[in-house]
Amino acid sequence: MKIDKDKFFEAYRSKIGRIGKSETVRTVEALLEKCNLLDATLEQTAYILATAYHEARDKDKVHGYKFHDFFPIEERGSNDYFIKRYWNNTRVRKWLGNKTPQDAIDFSGKGLAQVTGRFHFERLGIQKTPWKLLDIKFSAFTIVNDMLKGKYTGVKLGRYINEGKTDYENARRVVNGTDKASLISGYAKTFETILKESNA
Repeated sequence: MKIDKDKFFEAYRSKIGRIGKSETVRTVEALLEKCNLLDATLEQTAYILATAYHEARDKDKVHGYKFHDFFPIEERGSNDYFIKRYWNNTRVRKWLGNKTPQDAIDFSGKGLAQVTGRFHFERLGIQKTPWKLLDIKFSAFTIVNDMLKGKYTGVKLGRYINEGKTDYENARRVVNGTDKASLISGYAKTFETILKESNA
């Protein structure tokens, strides 16, 4: 899949909204590059873009959500919030592989997919450098590779998006159950249109 980047960003601004930061452009370019490298289909690429847009949407301190930027970010919250959410809840703590309250803080959500928990950071080999997920190229490769290979929940993206079907709604199960599934499905349909209009 070859994308005309000028057409892509023109369509993005028209169908999604204004871009305020250069990090968004670099993130989109990295995602498109990694999707192409790992042979994601157009529809799979659309869903990966939609997931990153949802999970890593930037909320500007001055303008709020006026701009439609997304790039690798850290989960927003206090240390007490992270401990309550990722340590005090024993079921979540076990699922994430957290061993101490500090893990709940250090391994709170990061990157384009908001990777969370000691288990996933160890799987990526970055438990000592968790901030590596804030690097655009590394984070882009991680989300594309892990969604295609089912590294987040054990479910591969190809199960729901393949030559025979495009089920954007249930594709959410690849990352996070059915949380916000309909919303992200809508984003994916928009990104699919953008990709088709800019497909060179």
